Amino acid sequence: MNSKIGNYTEDELAYDFFESLTKLFKSINTTKEEVEKASENINTDIFYREVRRLDTSIPNIGITLNNKLVELYQEYKEKGIQVFDIDQEMDDLPGIRILPAITFTYLINITSEVSQTELEGFLNKYKELEAKKAEKINGIEKSKISFIRRFSEKIWEFRARLNPDVIYELYYSEEEVEELRDYIEFYKEFDNNLNDYNLNENISDSIIKFFEVSGYTQEQIEDLLENNIEPDLEKLGLKHQMKYIRERLKENIQEEHLKSWELTDSEKRRIQEETASITTKVSTQTKTKARTENIRM
Repeated sequence: MNSKIGNYTEDELAYDFFESLTKLFKSINTTKEEVEKASENINTDIFYREVRRLDTSIPNIGITLNNKLVELYQEYKEKGIQVFDIDQEMDDLPGIRILPAITFTYLINITSEVSQTELEGFLNKYKELEAKKAEKINGIEKSKISFIRRFSEKIWEFRARLNPDVIYELYYSEEEVEELRDYIEFYKEFDNNLNDYNLNENISDSIIKFFEVSGYTQEQIEDLLENNIEPDLEKLGLKHQMKYIRERLKENIQEEHLKSWELTDSEKRRIQEETASITTKVSTQTKTKARTENIRM
């Protein structure tokens, strides 16, 4: 069923929504291609060494995200949930019904975050290592560097005749390559988990994580749960998950309450200032924790 909302069908509104994500998709694709190019350059540098090569063809999480959002949109429609609903919308995704908005926003934000922490993180580390390598070989004669780069095969065969310190300065160490590989592996694992995301197994955690950073009061959260989220979960055949959702949110509220009593007034003010700007983005305490939580969805 393709219901009409005003002068537009729901599918027409869906098309406009996905078109609004084009900038994000293009940004992810551009960064992905830069990572692949950098990986090719690194593989060229380590070609004659016993170091495992980096992947030069990695998934596009922008495409995976787009496909997943389309899949979820169709599932909501099949279950009788009108995704685009101006009478039940959120500020972050205006015109979209609350439950679909929570899942869409969560997936969009976490995909954007992974693109930054893993793809851009890879490129930043790559640039850092390139700069360090340039500094190390700065004292070597340019003609010698050119010779080494142009005739790397012969140099490798007759490395014993040359100063090995000169050669190794021009290559990535195994530890450096592995550090870069970590970014790619986390990224690939996230892509797999994003592809596997489904409402039955993941929607409750998406709802919980949304409310954890929403800034809503306990009364506002309960109102949204009772009047908006629970009815739609029932349509999805997932009403039984409400008990788990309420228990987890209650635990989080109690934990925050206990923490607030342990803080000084200045600490409370600082935390309030830091959290005031948070809307739907999943916050993290450390980069490692962020990457682990992200890939687990």
